[in-house]
Parts: sequence; structure tokens; C-alpha cells
Amino acid sequence: MMWKTIVFYIFTAFLITPVALGRSIPQAPPSLSVSPGKALIDERVRVRVTGLRPRQDVTIKASMKDAGDRQWQSEASFLADRHGVVDCGRQAPISGSYKTVDPMGLFWSMAPVSALAQKGGPLFRRDTTGTGSVVMNFDLVIEGRTVASAKVLRLFAAPEVRVRDVREEGLIGRVYELPTAGRRPAILVLTGGAGGIQNRFAPLLASHGYTVFSLAYFGVDPLPRDLREIPLEYCARAIAWLRSRPSVDGNRVGILGGSKGGELALLLASTFPRKSYHSGGEDQRGGSAPVRQAGRFVAFLQDVRNGYWAAPKISPQVPLPAPLV
Repeated sequence: MMWKTIVFYIFTAFLITPVALGRSIPQAPPSLSVSPGKALIDERVRVRVTGLRPRQDVTIKASMKDAGDRQWQSEASFLADRHGVVDCGRQAPISGSYKTVDPMGLFWSMAPVSALAQKGGPLFRRDTTGTGSVVMNFDLVIEGRTVASAKVLRLFAAPEVRVRDVREEGLIGRVYELPTAGRRPAILVLTGGAGGIQNRFAPLLASHGYTVFSLAYFGVDPLPRDLREIPLEYCARAIAWLRSRPSVDGNRVGILGGSKGGELALLLASTFPRKSYHSGGEDQRGGSAPVRQAGRFVAFLQDVRNGYWAAPKISPQVPLPAPLV
């Protein structure tokens, strides 16, 4: 008879469950996840919502505050799939600040909240070497109410990147590299019209395994104060110095510059051609010739501008592309 007693209690327990009483089992609240929670500024981040009803309408808002104390924001509305999931990497928004399937859409489509701050991109607070971070916040909004939040810390450099100032052989700059053994590809980074040492690209490139030499060629004592008649031979000497470093694979050296530095990168690759060079940079039109070689002025060359937020991740295991010239 014992087994009949056990069956009776199980049956009775079933009868008093919410299902038996005609009520649905309480559903877990919606969850917003942003992963990884700490990532390099060019690393893809996954934004995902679970625990929704099928085809439920939700909005994800992203925001951050830049170093100029300006608030930036983006948003996108979605319909949950049949499993009650929204995945920004697999679904296109039905409305918002971007339109197509894009895992990073909420990042690059950010715009200033204030109409007075519409000009220019976000200002990021970094230290003098270009390292630092920015926090981005995400909110899940349903029927006008925030029901879940998450955040991600975006890094401008990996914590392991080592930085060393260079003042030798007449050169002034800064070297960024990881503390790993063996020879690796290298990149000479050239500043633009602001002068000094460029620290925007160098820390990030070093985080991906390159040895990076950010070279100053004006705007730092005892170099010329202004961008005027800068000898190309100075930059060629910097390339030779970079090739000679024990950590550098001398057959894989690239040149990268932004704005005026982009023009200079192209000039160096065409004036001192070597098979391992690849130059790239941002477009800068007009102006007077800022560089000279062996006493004569050299004409400008121009390159295509690339979006910072859409910059692809670069692998040091892939050989540098063929030379442009």
C-alpha cells in the first residue's frame, strides 16, 4: 500500500501547481548581456537579450560620456525571435540609429545628445602614452521602463603592452610592444598636422602583436617647431632603426599615418621603396608641401580615409600586403 500512498501525494501536489490551477508558471525576467565585459576598443562585443516573449518589442540603448563631458547615445528597437531572444549580431533592428544586422551597430552609431555638440567625434581621455579606457552603458527598455542594464569597459591598449620613450640616434618617439619572445612585424606610426608623438593607433596595434614605433618629426624639441621642410631622410633613419631592433622582423615593416602623416607614409613608401613596405593613412587635401628630400620639395599623394569605429582587427600572423608602389 505504500506505493499507492506515494502516488496519491504526487498526484495531489500536481493538482495544486499553477498549471493545474490554470495559471502560467512565472517567467524569469528579461536579461541583457554584453560580453566580454572588458575588451579592446576594436574588439567585437556581443549584445544579447534573453527571457522575452516571442515577437516582444524591446529597445536597447547605449550611452557613454566622453572626456569633454559630452553625453553620447544610440538605440535600436527589435522584435524578439520565437525563442524570446534578441541578438544584435543576428537580427536587424526595426528602428533606431542604425538599420542593418551589425553586432557593433550600437557602438558606431552613437551621436551626441546635445545639438550643441554635434561637430566632431568623441573625445577620449587617455594618458600621455595613449592608454586608457572608456565605459559604455547599456539599458534594456520595455514599454518605456528600463528593466535591465549592463556595461562594458573598452580599452585603448592591452594591459601587458610595454611603453618606452626613445631619444637616440637623433630620433624622438615612443615604442610600444608586448613582452613576448621572438621577432614580430613592426609599424612606423606618423603623427598628423598636430605634431608630437601620435598615440592613437600605436597602443592598439601593439596590443595585437606588433612592435610599434610612434615617431615625432616636428613639434617636439629639438625637432622643428612647425610642419615645414621636414627631411624625409629623418624618417628613413627611423625605419632603419626600427628594423634593427631584436624584436622586429626586418622583412615585415609597415608605415601608418593619419592626416598629414598619411601623406608622409605614402611619400616614404614611394621614395624609399622596399618590398616589405606597405603604407596607409587618411586623406588630407590641399596645403603647401610639408616635407623635402635632399633639398627639394616633394608633391603630395593622397589615400582613402578609414572610419575609426569600423577599423578591422589586424593579425600579426598575416603578412603585410603587397607594396602600393
